[in-house]
Amino acid sequence: MLQITDFREAQSVADGQALIHLLKKRYGNDEVNKFDLNEVGKAYPWLSIHVRSNLAVLHYFESEGGDFCISSSGGNAVANEDTEFFESEGAEAVSLPQSAIVSSDEAIKAALEFLGGCKRPECIEWLDL
Repeated sequence: MLQITDFREAQSVADGQALIHLLKKRYGNDEVNKFDLNEVGKAYPWLSIHVRSNLAVLHYFESEGGDFCISSSGGNAVANEDTEFFESEGAEAVSLPQSAIVSSDEAIKAALEFLGGCKRPECIEWLDL
């Protein structure tokens, strides 16, 4: 079971349909949100998903102080430029690189894979940081 936290609430989900429903939530005129996913009762591993409309950037954290990585478009850019995302509702924007932006559909596939085992999703490319 996963704990999923977005701009406004935290919920537990156990199935793919509930997870997909939550990952489609967007707020404001910019249609943004940020999701943090981790196994209930555990801080790590942790999958973070920034979304803006149909664009997403993912971060995966294996453990505290351990390895982490960012999604990679793999040279197939879905955005024309670096894009602003938000850490929380009403926060200042943070610009994330074009090379890390994937589609929100790819982010959902990665989250579903994470739900299935709380491991780094293999359905997208990653860049170690």
